[in-house]
Amino acid sequence: MPFDWKTTVYEFMSQNNALEVEGTIRRIAGIKDESYLHSQQRRLARLAEENKERQVKRVKNELHLKILETKQAGNDLVVLCKLRRKLHYIQKNQDLTEQRIERIQMKLRQDQAGWSIVHVKPLHNEAAPATVIYPPEAVSLPERRTSRPYLHPSIRLHELEKTHRFVYDREAACQYADLWWDYPNPEYIHFKVDCTNYVSQCLYAGGVPMDYTNSRESGWWYRGKNDQWSFSWSVAHSQYWTLSAPQSIFRAKQMEEPWQLKLGDCILYDWDGSGHYGHSVIVAAKDADGMPLVNAHTTNSKHRYWDYKDSYAWSEQTRYAFFNISF
Repeated sequence: MPFDWKTTVYEFMSQNNALEVEGTIRRIAGIKDESYLHSQQRRLARLAEENKERQVKRVKNELHLKILETKQAGNDLVVLCKLRRKLHYIQKNQDLTEQRIERIQMKLRQDQAGWSIVHVKPLHNEAAPATVIYPPEAVSLPERRTSRPYLHPSIRLHELEKTHRFVYDREAACQYADLWWDYPNPEYIHFKVDCTNYVSQCLYAGGVPMDYTNSRESGWWYRGKNDQWSFSWSVAHSQYWTLSAPQSIFRAKQMEEPWQLKLGDCILYDWDGSGHYGHSVIVAAKDADGMPLVNAHTTNSKHRYWDYKDSYAWSEQTRYAFFNISF
């Protein structure tokens, strides 16, 4: 076993990264967390099967690892890491790239043989409860175009002029999705579980007008950072019901199959088949088969394959809701 705990962490991450390229499910050396190993093996098996179905060849994974925090817990060392992945693959002679930002907490223990990892916990996975407001990281943001929320008195915009036809700018929605996939837009509040807030921002950037009401339980709106937003703006299940409503501002149509979606459309995820939707994404690109590649927050992702079988939240009971924004 390596002498330095940092070496153990970096070797683990290197092996973890290589497995996605190889498509194998071999054990990772230096890991004593059997529950994590089993979940990884199941996840990698799903990915290998899916790659075969999609005729995908993984080329390489770029991994940038940053250790954010360490703390002593008895005889153990708890390490919080941030991983920025860039996955390159070929599908039917088309070069494609997927990006993800993940956070992992590890517990390391030292014995006479050296350091080993006794517990691995992926953080901010898509099944987490969507109730906690999370302050943005203290980061130096690159130069970006901001999109300020439309601060307007409490009115229902779509009732102002019944004959007016709004046009959804799908390109603008996707440009916003790609611009802010990896950092929160500072003009908006940022949640620990930020997926629906991010998708709402993308839809608004595409020209969907806010539907202001005097109630957080109705409409679709955002006014500011002091609890001034509708639940449909920030909570996936509320967004599902708003998209489903025939009289909603979106005039959305629920589709049967993912390939029917267009750029700028939405997918929502019911992880356990209970009828409760806990995650939402926006379609930002298409693969070589015309299937959606999506952007998301929480586990920040860019051009990720739509079915999320690589997610720790996915299960055999997972169900999807596909919405075409049709106004």
